[in-house]
Amino acid sequence: MNMIAINYLLLMIYHFFLYYVYKKNYSALYFSIMCFIAFVFNIIEIMRYTVLYKISIIIFLLTAYMFFFIGNLILKKTYNKKIVKAFLVITVVGVLSLLLISSKQLMQYMNYIVILYLSLTLVYLIFYTMKSIPKKEEDVELLLIGYSMIALTYMNQLSNNELMGRYFFHLIEHILVIVYLFILAKKLSTAYKLSEINVWKRSKELEVVNKDKDKMFALLSHDLRAPIGGIVQSLELILDKKNRINNPEMVFDLIKISYKASILTFQLIENMFLWISMNNGKIVYLPKVDVDLNKIIRKNITTLENISNLKGISLKKNLKGNLKFFGDAYMIEIVIRNLISNAIKYTDEGGEIKINSTLQGDKVLVEVKDNGIGMNEEIKNAIFSEKAVSQSGTNGEKGSSLGLKLAKEFIEKHNGKIWVESKLEVGTSVYFIIPQKTYIY
Repeated sequence: MNMIAINYLLLMIYHFFLYYVYKKNYSALYFSIMCFIAFVFNIIEIMRYTVLYKISIIIFLLTAYMFFFIGNLILKKTYNKKIVKAFLVITVVGVLSLLLISSKQLMQYMNYIVILYLSLTLVYLIFYTMKSIPKKEEDVELLLIGYSMIALTYMNQLSNNELMGRYFFHLIEHILVIVYLFILAKKLSTAYKLSEINVWKRSKELEVVNKDKDKMFALLSHDLRAPIGGIVQSLELILDKKNRINNPEMVFDLIKISYKASILTFQLIENMFLWISMNNGKIVYLPKVDVDLNKIIRKNITTLENISNLKGISLKKNLKGNLKFFGDAYMIEIVIRNLISNAIKYTDEGGEIKINSTLQGDKVLVEVKDNGIGMNEEIKNAIFSEKAVSQSGTNGEKGSSLGLKLAKEFIEKHNGKIWVESKLEVGTSVYFIIPQKTYIY
């Protein structure tokens, strides 16, 4: 067994193993079959035996057709139908010739036919491969090298020139193996670099997840402690048998405090779950046509009136026209609810909140305006950032700015914009604007 045959054997085992591991890797199966045929042709003197010679020609004809079949799987392209039919005719003629022509005639003429057929297939293969390389088709090199190995091995067997047969073709075969090993090394190097990039990306994703987790724990420990503590203290006073409160108004006030704290706690927990779900990809942007914006605003005002009434805050609306948009109603509902809830939180008792909507060109604009405590420049600049921002409400309500961060994410899903205008002790206006129509074609 010569060295080139050993090389083919090792390559065959390696690529068959790849196909066994990755069941749909047809390029590995194709290349292992090519290596096996080249290995057999290198260890058997097919020209000495007529039967083996006929079998080898049939194998070669079928190999050419396998090249077309596997080529389609690897390159995902359709070959020229006329050329495929021409090769089919040559294959049929070749098989019939093997059956009808006598052995002597076969040995005399078939070599020339096979070499012509081999040359035509190689020319077409090289042309098609060179055409596919600029498109960066995957495994196109295997197609070229695999078939070339068969062709050169067969030429080696057909050649009557001892020098050509033993040195020239073997030299070309060795060069092909070296070229393939170079390509394999390049692929392994690329795969290694890609794996490093994937590991780096995954580590960055884990860092973001850990930051979100730390942020959630910080919010749980800081912002939930106060409202839940207030609920517990109020209920303890109401249920205290030794110092029972006989004043109904005081009991009502304690229940009112507990109710407000419960609502705030519920909203904070809901925003946390929404934030986690959004980062995990569980909240998907599902736009619909003709979503009624003013209907969403009215619904939120009705929902939040009970909370605003506890602080004596009036919710006023100024909704212009029949505003409809293309977008996700659920996301916009969460945005508006969070904006109104924040306004209630940071507005003094007896204050006023205005919710305005209007059409601005081909976009809809919403404003939630309060006459509350306002915010300084530092908080205003950080309110939409990843940095945790906390500011107490007018009744000591805890704020985490998580609702505004959610609002920013959801508005950006609509290709919109959200911003804040605020002055200390004057009030805050939060605006968002989204396209009225953003159809996806």
